[in-house]
Amino acid sequence: TVLSSEEVLALSHRVLEETLPVSVASDTYTQDDLIDSLLYAASQMTTLERTGVRLEGAPAGDTTRSYLKEVTVAQIEEAINEALSLPLPKDFSKRPRNVAIDLVLIPYYGEVPEELQNYIIRSQAKAGTTRFFAYATLDCLKANRRYTLAFRCVRNSEGLVELLQWLLNRFSAVRGRVKRLYLDAGFYSVKVLRYLIEEADLPFLMPIPKKGRSGGVRKLFCGRSSSRTSYTVRSPKDGTVTVDAEVVCKYSKGKYHRNGIEWFAYATHRYHRPVGAAYDDYRRRFGIESSYSLMHQARARTASRKPGFRALLVGIAGVLVNVGVSL
Repeated sequence: TVLSSEEVLALSHRVLEETLPVSVASDTYTQDDLIDSLLYAASQMTTLERTGVRLEGAPAGDTTRSYLKEVTVAQIEEAINEALSLPLPKDFSKRPRNVAIDLVLIPYYGEVPEELQNYIIRSQAKAGTTRFFAYATLDCLKANRRYTLAFRCVRNSEGLVELLQWLLNRFSAVRGRVKRLYLDAGFYSVKVLRYLIEEADLPFLMPIPKKGRSGGVRKLFCGRSSSRTSYTVRSPKDGTVTVDAEVVCKYSKGKYHRNGIEWFAYATHRYHRPVGAAYDDYRRRFGIESSYSLMHQARARTASRKPGFRALLVGIAGVLVNVGVSL
């Protein structure tokens, strides 16, 4: 069976029609025209301005944005999360699933006005900036197919623990159960680790960042084989927490023009796998990077400073990928 673009368009249109919190009161355009414009801009990775010129019968970019200007970030999140759950297989909740939670960073340039203070985060320099719109996603695997099941705009007023709780609660709302949680290194902190171990008691695997040339987790990099030990994570503000640590020793053997030993460390909890398996388990966590590449290939472009509008464009990209996977 060959998947056609018409099938993806039809199901994507139906999903957004059911969930998008917008009503178009106009003699010239309908909600269908609005959704067609958004899907065209997403699939062509272009702006709404160019869409208005290229797509026959489409409203101008300013007109499309005017229909969306009153929609809040919370409304967009609710709509996108509902849209993400619609293409799910009926037997999805039969068994616990491996789950991955990651942060997607979209570069932001220029000054940060007051209305964006809560939505622009600082991170390591990338693409010529240290300021980003950030979006957290929760993804799971079923029958070798990866589905995005939760979407959340990252807010400065919300801590990582609160963000994690929100995503897990959303997963529970679609009757999801966690078999093992794979977390992005951006979640590595005393507060998050303490929550996962002491409160949630969830099996998880998370890379421990290697900072500096010596000290820290590098003290565990000794010998010539992988090992399992304990490691105490310290924070001047939040105290300490002790985690199980998987220390993996890999021999490069000329791969990527490297030779010698390379070390990796992972914080774990209730991880019952052979010593050294953490590297391959984490590396195969459902093709996170390739999934994000797909999402960026289905994301409309904009220079808008409206956090709700930007969240909508990122969310629609996730919906398109989900629809393609489900079909």
